[in-house]
Amino acid sequence: MASGTLPARRSWRRLSDDEAAARVGQVSGKLVLAHVEHASVHDGAGQLLRLGPLLALLLVVAWAGLARAGPAARTPRGQLGAGAAVTLGAAGAIHLALVAQHANQSLAIGVFFAVAGLVELLLAVAAWRTPGSRRAALAAGVVVASLLVVYGVSRLWNIPAFGGRETVDALGLLTKLLELAGALLATAVAGTWRLRPVRPRLIMGATALAVALAARGLFGLGAQPWTVAAVVLVTVGIGMAAGSRDRETLGVTAADGAVVALLLRAGGLAPYLLAGVVAGLLRVRARRPARWALAPVAVAALLVLAVPPLDARMELLHVSHAGDTVAWLAGFLAAAALTLGVWRSGRLPVVAGFYAAHLSLQAMRLLAGQTSLEAIEIPATSLGLFLLATVVLADPQLTPASAVAAALVGALAGGLDVALRGLGIPYAPLLAVTVALAVTAPFGYPLPDTPEAGGETLAADAPARRQAHQDGAGSG
Repeated sequence: MASGTLPARRSWRRLSDDEAAARVGQVSGKLVLAHVEHASVHDGAGQLLRLGPLLALLLVVAWAGLARAGPAARTPRGQLGAGAAVTLGAAGAIHLALVAQHANQSLAIGVFFAVAGLVELLLAVAAWRTPGSRRAALAAGVVVASLLVVYGVSRLWNIPAFGGRETVDALGLLTKLLELAGALLATAVAGTWRLRPVRPRLIMGATALAVALAARGLFGLGAQPWTVAAVVLVTVGIGMAAGSRDRETLGVTAADGAVVALLLRAGGLAPYLLAGVVAGLLRVRARRPARWALAPVAVAALLVLAVPPLDARMELLHVSHAGDTVAWLAGFLAAAALTLGVWRSGRLPVVAGFYAAHLSLQAMRLLAGQTSLEAIEIPATSLGLFLLATVVLADPQLTPASAVAAALVGALAGGLDVALRGLGIPYAPLLAVTVALAVTAPFGYPLPDTPEAGGETLAADAPARRQAHQDGAGSG
């Protein structure tokens, strides 16, 4: 929790209800404020780390926008080229943002960062304008490999020209991750092989399950792995008993169980199993034509939270701490995988609409003096809210395929979330997601057994690959 009176170290204690209400935008009820931490002010590009999962969302939104506007718009190679452009461009921008800070340490390293940033920006433009260019891919590979070598050497040995031995931190690893992703995407679009697409719901299900199982080890939060496994077995078992055999469908039910286990904190196994049963049954119902629909995870969590004897609480999962390098990168990678799955299933406007409404309305409350910056930043950048927005709200079985309608559903949920927080209603995001999906379901959405409307594949077919090589030979 960001607060000037809190110590810089992480605190593991649970805040009382009154403290929670005072520190998190008047939210009442039992809420676990995980990883309470002083919000230190980072210099320059380090501020990006405070965005947590939202940084991954911004990158994927930029990727989707460039994929629509590029010379090879809406083609597989255009999408891959746009991804290379976004990742390389982001890495270059980070390098340029750090020039002044590093120049104060050493002129040589300042010049190095400036040159590296400019070169990466040029490579980003080339990857976007000439997707499939083998020369651009080769240049990206050479530059990124060289930067990775320099990074490794500067962390292992003392380089006097660079002002001494550098430390390994989350921002540096993020930059290297973006560079490596950019080089791989540029190489993939220029390659001759055919990539087999992974279905988006499998991506999201596998990501949610992996995060839930590893949460204890990575973040010190979440249910025990065996509890997660038990809840997932319940939701998947109910789906199979109802006749579901498709891997993608079972991936959705596995995601339901994993997110339930992440969002709830309760003593004993019974509350988790109850939530798993409710989520599993509601998922079966969601697969049938109906004039109403309920979000399985949100309703299951609310039901358990509403029963006082169960003594359950909602986990905020605020884990985006720059000081925890491994945990931060794990959260970022999970958010990136979830956002890519949302985009490929055609529901990116839902998540974008949710955060646009949530952040803009919270900003208005901040300007009006009704809340604090900490009460906005902590939930907005939490993994818990991100899971609700991507896995629960952007559900292809419950949300419209049309971009405009999907964005309206997201904006409705985001607006309700802020309104409920302002009224002091506990579990505001769960209620907001539930109400938004329930009131919009009667307008009719595609059945879950149909292909995802608006979904986009990143795999290139053989003709597209041949065309990519022709373009590369001619324009590289």
